[in-house]
Amino acid sequence: MADLLANLNDRQLAAVTLPPQHALILAGAGSGKTRVLTTRIAWLLATGQVGPAGILAVTFTNKSAREMVTRLTAMLPLDARRIWIGTFHGLCNRMLRAHHQDAGLPASFQILDSQDQLGAVKRVLRALNVDDEKYPPRQVQWFINNAKEQGLRASSLEAPTAYDQRMAELYAAYDEQCRREGVVDFAELLLRSFELLQAQPRYAITISRGFGTCWSMNFRTPIRCSTAGFDCWQVRAQRCLRLVMTISRSTHSGAPMWATWLRSSAIFKPQT
Repeated sequence: MADLLANLNDRQLAAVTLPPQHALILAGAGSGKTRVLTTRIAWLLATGQVGPAGILAVTFTNKSAREMVTRLTAMLPLDARRIWIGTFHGLCNRMLRAHHQDAGLPASFQILDSQDQLGAVKRVLRALNVDDEKYPPRQVQWFINNAKEQGLRASSLEAPTAYDQRMAELYAAYDEQCRREGVVDFAELLLRSFELLQAQPRYAITISRGFGTCWSMNFRTPIRCSTAGFDCWQVRAQRCLRLVMTISRSTHSGAPMWATWLRSSAIFKPQT
C-alpha cells in the first residue's frame, strides 16, 4: 500500500485517499492528473473498496485510455479487460456490442470513420439525384453529425425553410442507408447509446450498479463534449453511481460545465 502512495505530493495524496464521496478536482497542466486518477483507482482496488468490474473510467482520447490501463497494470496484478476504461465512443461501442439487439443493431455492426461517413453521404446524394453543389457532401455530413450531437433524429428537427427540410430528409435517408448496411458513425455511437439507456431503463440500472463504487473522468484536452455523449453518461451517473471523481484542468473550458452539473445535481457534493 505504501508503494502506491509513495510518489505522491501532499495534494495528490489528499485527492487519492479521499473518503467515499463525489469529488471535482481542478488542477493545472503537468500537475499529475492522470497519476492521481489511476492511483485513486489502484488505491480503491488495493483497499478492497471496489472490485475491477466496479470501475468505470472515461477519458477523451484512446492514447489517454491506453496510458491509464498501462499504469494500472503496472501498479497491480489485474486483468485490464475486466475494467471499463476508454473514451466516450469506445465505451458506448462496448455497451452497444453487449446489447446490440435492443439497440436495433446487428451483432457485427461496423463503425464508419469520418472518410467512410463522407463516402456514405455521397452515395445517398447520388441515389437521390441531389445537386451536390447546392447540398455539398461535407455540409450534409456536418449537418447530420451536429444533429446527432444534439441528440436529435431527423424526425425531431425543426425545418422552417425548404432547405432545412431537404437537409432533414437527407439525414433520414442517410440513417436508413446505415440501417440497411449495418453501420454506425461516431456520433451514432453516442446517440444510439443514449437512446438505449432512455428506452431501456433496466440497462441503465444494471450497468450502473456494476459501476456503483467509482466513476472517473479525466478532462485534459479541450475537446467538445457532445450533448448526446454527455447525456448518455449523465443517465448512468444519475441512476445509481455513488462515487464520482472528475479531474479537469482548471483552465479547461469544460471545467465550469462539469462544476455546474455536479453542484446542481442533488446526489453530488464535489470537493474542489
